[in-house]
This record gives sequence, C-alpha cells and structure tokens, in this order.
Amino acid sequence: MMLTTALGMMIHKTKCLIFVNTPDAIAASAVVYQTYSPWIYAELTIAGITEEVEPARYKERTEKYAASGMIKEAREWPGILHTIRNLDRLRPITPKTLITWGNVCKTQGPEALDELYAIAAHSW
Repeated sequence: MMLTTALGMMIHKTKCLIFVNTPDAIAASAVVYQTYSPWIYAELTIAGITEEVEPARYKERTEKYAASGMIKEAREWPGILHTIRNLDRLRPITPKTLITWGNVCKTQGPEALDELYAIAAHSW
C-alpha cells in the first residue's frame, strides 16, 4: 500500500508520464485493454484519474501570441486480468518520436518537454 501511495504521489507530481507498452504489458482484446500486472494496472489507473495541469508557460505563450494576432485562440504473477480504463487519455508516442526528440532536442527542463509534445503532435 505504501508503494502504491508513493507511486501515485510521483505520478501526480510528474510533468510527463511515459508508459512503454510492450507486448507483455497490455493485451488488447476487442475494445478492452487488460494486464496481468497489478503494478501496470495501478500506474495506468492512477494516471487515468490524475488531473492534467497545463503549465503556466502555455497560458503565457497563448496570451502573447493571441495579443500579437498570430493565433486565434508480469512474469510469475497469477493469471489475474485487470481491466484498464482511461487508456485513451495517454497519447501514443512511437520509438521513432523518442529518437527524433533525442536527436533534435537542444534544451533541458520544461522546454525539452515542450519539444517532445510538438514532435509527438505531428504523429497523432
């Protein structure tokens, strides 16, 4: 329970959550996503209910550009399947996107995430 609480607190504080969906992580059958891993289930459930907070720098940029007229506004676990909900809140990022980001990103901190979001937006 303490580990799950700590995990939830970290997910809540993070600026960006990257979930690597390997073939063994989540099984998609029809429209239901399931996993045998209680940890993956906990991570994705917490991520699904965590409020997305838009950074203040986005609001500042939007106001600046709007004012200028530039924009208009499991390994050995028992076979228990956990149904994953809210997976659609996570935006898919391909390995190619991460490689591109690593090759072109020249900044650090929040601006580096802005670059990742911009690169990933082109692949959605």
